[in-house]
Amino acid sequence: MTEKHLLIVEDDAALAKTLGRSFERRGYSVELASDQAGVEAALAKRTPDYAVVDL
Repeated sequence: MTEKHLLIVEDDAALAKTLGRSFERRGYSVELASDQAGVEAALAKRTPDYAVVDL
């Protein structure tokens, strides 16, 4: 089975890390971004299968 890639956009670093670890334990590869520049950099590297965005 192919590992799914998840982008988490969250400005609270502690929450982002907690969410990231939780999804990694469930088999996802995780990229964290805290702002627009981080999102743009992450998207330039790889298109995620899913995104969790804190608005």
